[in-house]
Amino acid sequence: MSSCEFCDYLSTNELDLQHHVSIRHLSICPYCKEQFEHRQDIIHHINKKHLALERPYTCEFCPKSFKQKGSLRRHIDSVHYVLRHKCAFCPKSFTRKVTLHCHIKEVHYALRLRPLYKCNQCGRSFKQKFHLTRHLRTHSGVKQFQCEVCLRCFTQKQTLTRHLRTHSGVKHFKCDLCPSSFAFQHNLKRHKSIMHSGSFKCRACGRPFQLKQDLKRHEQTHNKQFKCDLCPDSFTRQQNLTRHKRIMHSGEKPFKCRTCGRSFKLKQNLKRHEQTHLN
Repeated sequence: MSSCEFCDYLSTNELDLQHHVSIRHLSICPYCKEQFEHRQDIIHHINKKHLALERPYTCEFCPKSFKQKGSLRRHIDSVHYVLRHKCAFCPKSFTRKVTLHCHIKEVHYALRLRPLYKCNQCGRSFKQKFHLTRHLRTHSGVKQFQCEVCLRCFTQKQTLTRHLRTHSGVKHFKCDLCPSSFAFQHNLKRHKSIMHSGSFKCRACGRPFQLKQDLKRHEQTHNKQFKCDLCPDSFTRQQNLTRHKRIMHSGEKPFKCRTCGRSFKLKQNLKRHEQTHLN
């Protein structure tokens, strides 16, 4: 440990101590021993003559200097150049044209040339093997992700996650034309296309339709001429009345589980039940 003879400054490096003395107390360059009358002159001398040797690459736009040419180039690109080279395939921009070309080649062309992973059952293709593996679950019939609320099962976890939103009651997607709200965006789009678009409007409820035949089919719902003789319900079609009487009044359960023998009124209830045996 060396100490300055003029102050309490301590240093383990002799050259560092000489530099301190020349800056704080004397006007002698610690590198070449050249003398100067003013302190700012020796600082300029050291930065220009000696430190420049350690950092030979100086920026032409500011006083910064660098040890490596690549560091200087990155400094100029990030500080002084404007991002003027825009990618035609994505929102990214670059300071240098060569960097843009490398980006397009490595990111966009690589994706195009990358071999596609094709499903041998339906012919659908995927860019990544993981996506194909996840897709193949839909063909396997194995539904390992079960809803704890309604016991319905799904082949993929993200499908279960979307399904759980139907139980939460949260409806983030609100219609800007009426008070209706929906849990999923596609339901909102469907609602708008059905309820708020179309040139054919129902005279009874004002609901619009894009096709005239859809309007005629809808207008039948206002004329429920098939009435149940066992309850106040009425229907627009005879087959709907027949189905209603079978389900609600006959006590008949025609859909039977082959595994446990349990019977159901509706086919969809049987299918949902059969999924519990798969797990």
